[in-house]
Amino acid sequence: MILLGLLLVLGLLKSLQYLLVEYLERRVYAKITAQVTQTFYKKESCQEGDLSLANRYFDTVIIQKKLAELVTEGIALFLQTVLGLLLLCFYHPYFIVFSIIILIAIIAPLYFFGRSALYFAVRESTEKYKMADFIEGLAHTKEKNENLLNEGDHKIGNFLSARAQHFRYLFTQNILYVLAYALLNALLLALGGYLVISNQISVGQLVASEIVVNAILKDF
Repeated sequence: MILLGLLLVLGLLKSLQYLLVEYLERRVYAKITAQVTQTFYKKESCQEGDLSLANRYFDTVIIQKKLAELVTEGIALFLQTVLGLLLLCFYHPYFIVFSIIILIAIIAPLYFFGRSALYFAVRESTEKYKMADFIEGLAHTKEKNENLLNEGDHKIGNFLSARAQHFRYLFTQNILYVLAYALLNALLLALGGYLVISNQISVGQLVASEIVVNAILKDF
């Protein structure tokens, strides 16, 4: 009966999570659509850059999907990290320091590279829509010449440059997390081995610590 109750509670929480995601997706869509509609309604004539704004409306679909991922996976990752680190702290006081090191390893790459990565992500998106505007304008242009091709090549180059700079920060973060994963596991084995030999923790607690740490780090 206890197991059945726990399974029912878990199922209820998942259903509520699903309902919350659906509500947020509707709210985001309605809010963005209303803002775009009001913006164009207040304009007396179409100006330069309005076409790009209209094209960005279709980003609402991407925002909806990412919002769903953030609500489901983000909350689960946060709870898993917090509860896992708290569990480690109960095993031995040394693991409190180790948990702080894990937090630093997780936060540091985001703190030092996150803002730059976000800046170039926005620039990448801007260049993408400039290219979309150019292609749409090209489709309505009757007089074609070589200058248009050169302009297109220039816009492609701008996008690739922004994408390369954005990826450079993403790749750096990825390398740092891979290094942190390896170093933290090695540190845990060394520390845990010492504590087991000195009879301060059991082998089972060491194995459990390894499982917890790997469960936390594998998602970063």
